[in-house]
Amino acid sequence: MSKNIKRFSIGGIDLPDNKELNTNLKIEELPLPDIVYLPVKQHIGKPGEILVEKGDYVKRGQLIIKANPGVSASLHASLSGEIIDIKDISDSRGGKSKAIIIQRDKKAAFNRVSFNLKSKKNKTAEEIKEIIKNSGIIGMGGAGFPTHIKLSPPKEKPIDTVIINGSESEPYVAVDDRTLQEKTAKVYRGLELIKKAVGAENGFIACEDNKKNAIKSLKAEAKNWPELDFEIVDSLYPHGAEKKLIEACLNREIPEGGLPMEVGVVVNNAQTAVAVAEAVDEDQPVVDRVVSVSGRGIRNPKNL
Repeated sequence: MSKNIKRFSIGGIDLPDNKELNTNLKIEELPLPDIVYLPVKQHIGKPGEILVEKGDYVKRGQLIIKANPGVSASLHASLSGEIIDIKDISDSRGGKSKAIIIQRDKKAAFNRVSFNLKSKKNKTAEEIKEIIKNSGIIGMGGAGFPTHIKLSPPKEKPIDTVIINGSESEPYVAVDDRTLQEKTAKVYRGLELIKKAVGAENGFIACEDNKKNAIKSLKAEAKNWPELDFEIVDSLYPHGAEKKLIEACLNREIPEGGLPMEVGVVVNNAQTAVAVAEAVDEDQPVVDRVVSVSGRGIRNPKNL
């Protein structure tokens, strides 16, 4: 693929990106909280089935919510400790949501975890999708759509191209930028696995032109993935929106009210790609993610 900068045709806003505050800051581990509140519904679709009760002791990585049939997602404990309550709490939408509340066991080791899936073997497309479902992966770019559903389009809508969205056009946010810089190989590996899961012929990573170090990392790593590639898109907002990204990179227009699968495309976030690679190759469920804390009113911006 050429490395000409891709752009969508009409509209867009040239926003001050303010990414200089944190684009060069490595991802740090946030100190562990004493208590975590895990909403039962952290995704688009139906809440899953709660598998635990108040008073239970859970280990980090243990399945505590099982996905229901249809659009739903599983959830794993992010800390080892005691479940001290299961109750409704205020959520980000201004309403109430049921949450599992875990008090951390300060004596428990905080290690990478495994949920007993054989790893690093040649998996079939169906095995990859089943691992993704079991590991609780949802879209980590903001929408929160269960990834195993996105990777299971109807047979009459074949997928020919997978795009990993690392464009991240929102001001201040550097989550995908740092992911592309620090976990480059895992992003490519996640793309390879997603591409196999949907049977696509083509796959590439999209990165905005204002992420110079991320582009250098993608270019350096590309030699190890001859069947994959990357594209550079303009930093005009909203290139991070998947419909605009598809138009810019592939010159395909999604019908009004349609989804990327209507034009043979699946789009996944860069962090989602890493989660897929870690689930398939390292037996890791989703128990954390990267967030940016930034702004002119923040004394020490960080990526955590």
